[in-house]
Amino acid sequence: MWIDTDQCDDIETGYLVKTLDLNTGCECYSLQRCPLQTNLSHETRLRGWCGAYNNQSEFAKGVARVVRRLKRRTLVALVTGEALRAFLDADGYPELKPSI
Repeated sequence: MWIDTDQCDDIETGYLVKTLDLNTGCECYSLQRCPLQTNLSHETRLRGWCGAYNNQSEFAKGVARVVRRLKRRTLVALVTGEALRAFLDADGYPELKPSI
């Protein structure tokens, strides 16, 4: 998947976030250093809807690693299985490990 990466040029593996503009229906993806939290309960999520603010709805889409970088676009691949578990352990979020 290709994403825009102006704000995360130095992230090699991070949390994939989809932002949906509720006015226009446009969506964009980005990598973030920390997993999203829901906007009301502040529950940390690896996947799922996390809330909306200012007509911007955010969805946690898992963990992705950078495969290739261009000027303003980055190709990412989802991290799964043992690699995902190892990343979450090393990043301090072992409780987010998906069940097998």
